[in-house]
Amino acid sequence: MGKPIALVTGASSGIGLATVIELAKAGYDVLATMRNPDRQSQLICQAEQAKILHRIKVWQLDVTNPEMIKNVANDVERKFGRLDLLLNNAGIAVTGVTEEIGMEEWQKQMKTNFFGVVHVIQAFLPLMRQNRQGCIINISSGAAFLGSPYTAPYTASKCALEGFSESLRLELAPYGIKVVLVEPGFFQTNILKHQPFMTENSPYREDQQKVQSFIDRFSNQAKDPRQVAKKIVQIAQTRSPKMRYIVGSDARSLYLIKRFVPFGFIDYFFKVIRQKSSSHSK
Repeated sequence: MGKPIALVTGASSGIGLATVIELAKAGYDVLATMRNPDRQSQLICQAEQAKILHRIKVWQLDVTNPEMIKNVANDVERKFGRLDLLLNNAGIAVTGVTEEIGMEEWQKQMKTNFFGVVHVIQAFLPLMRQNRQGCIINISSGAAFLGSPYTAPYTASKCALEGFSESLRLELAPYGIKVVLVEPGFFQTNILKHQPFMTENSPYREDQQKVQSFIDRFSNQAKDPRQVAKKIVQIAQTRSPKMRYIVGSDARSLYLIKRFVPFGFIDYFFKVIRQKSSSHSK
């Protein structure tokens, strides 16, 4: 059958880039897709150093462009006739004050993180279903376990992705296609570099800064995304993977908190965080 074929979205940086490298090392031929191929230099450099560049092809793919997605899917079918692994990694993070985030930004968030995944999967499912095999891995987030202040759009997009993935897994099981969620905590990705939406004289500014100072403690300790990439390769090579894989101690903690701790305690926790931040600022 030849080498397995993998397609990765959002491959220019972070988890996507690291996974392309690890998959190629594991013997996959990898289609590294990205919205802007001009940003491929870091990927190419790492691939050359690892002597795996011959296993990687960089293709342009904007997950918010349905026509482009269809064209890429047609190219994959024509050139390879199969797709063994589809990794939906491309994503953005819209955060800030819910009251002040424009609807255009809300739609942009869902268009990328949720509807982009749906469009990509719909385009490649005919090929995977025809071959009655393959694995779809969707990158979610620890944020899907527990919402936090000023992350509503991002959290909502990941919660939608979780429910969709669960339904899809059950739907595709008779056709030999596995669907898996990977739920990372804080890792070193460009998604951490965004600025929250907030007006200059926002009445929420002081509170947002209190909450942000707490969150920054975790983001400043973000780990190497290769940890997630290695887990993805392991999942791809597992005959019967689980529904979800939590990666990172912080994400695991959020999962346990949501599952076992009454929400009243979470309310109290954030109240204490705000009080501590206020006392430190005096």
